[in-house]
Amino acid sequence: MSTVVVAFGGNALQPPDLGATDAFIDLSSAANAVADIVEEGHRLVITHGNGPQVGCGLMRSVWAPPGVPRLSMATLVAQSQGELGTLLSIALSNAFAARRLRVPVVSVVTHVLVDINDEAFNVFSKPIGPVLSDPTVIASLRDNVGLPLIPERGGYRMAVPSPFPQKVVEAAAIRGLLDQGAVVIAGGGGGIPVASGRDGLVHGVTGVIDKDRTSALLARSLGATRLVFLTDVEGVYRDFGTPQQALIVEGTWEDFDDLVNDPKAAGMGSMKPKMAAACDFVKSTRHSAAIGSLQKAAQVVDGLAGTRIVWELEEERQDAQ
Repeated sequence: MSTVVVAFGGNALQPPDLGATDAFIDLSSAANAVADIVEEGHRLVITHGNGPQVGCGLMRSVWAPPGVPRLSMATLVAQSQGELGTLLSIALSNAFAARRLRVPVVSVVTHVLVDINDEAFNVFSKPIGPVLSDPTVIASLRDNVGLPLIPERGGYRMAVPSPFPQKVVEAAAIRGLLDQGAVVIAGGGGGIPVASGRDGLVHGVTGVIDKDRTSALLARSLGATRLVFLTDVEGVYRDFGTPQQALIVEGTWEDFDDLVNDPKAAGMGSMKPKMAAACDFVKSTRHSAAIGSLQKAAQVVDGLAGTRIVWELEEERQDAQ
């Protein structure tokens, strides 16, 4: 039985311009997509983004009445893991029950070790929260949050550091849950960033880890045979958004690594983190990765839809035999 790590892109669950309330989150499509994968007999770990939720949590903390303490970024990431973990657990349990699948669902609050000396702490590159366009709200956040706002389509979003993940602290526990037949939700929002201090103790740090990098790290730690990124589009396109756009069906990790590092590769901005994480996974394991639509989740897992990133192409494999 193969182990698959499925990473839900933030926009596949909830576009950032919709805010972060439960009313905006309809996880029935995601739950049914996961049920399709489980019915095929795969051991499954689900990771997910948390950008809208952790950003809105930060805004609530900043605008709380005087005397109410502000929450740390590590705490906000933990809260968003619990929030989305609960919503996903309920949706998945209901989808499994409707198909008479007796599969437990467990959500794990996940910590990820980072290096406190990571240069990423000096760069505020990770957008969080909703897209903001109200000048009054933007001005208030600039004055009170202490974080930069970066341009995003339709307005601005707050930005935080994004350190590189080194170790998923709960990886062994997640493996144990898989062995007991559970579907595990883990690594939400890239995990709660923690670092070892000079005192030898672990401390939460300010930042949001890239969920795609954490998904790849977790997949390697669990010995997964496939890493899948589910998004709101069919896969990776050349010249996305232009009349010449074309879906890339398959390529080697070296092909995609070249695209990730090519500043002239048009229309791939939001896909590059997923492509980079997929390349890391394929390069280190020789197993394949895929990027595709949430609506075709089982087909993407089986390599029948989306974009596949492989160690070597089929023709090369045949020539070597």
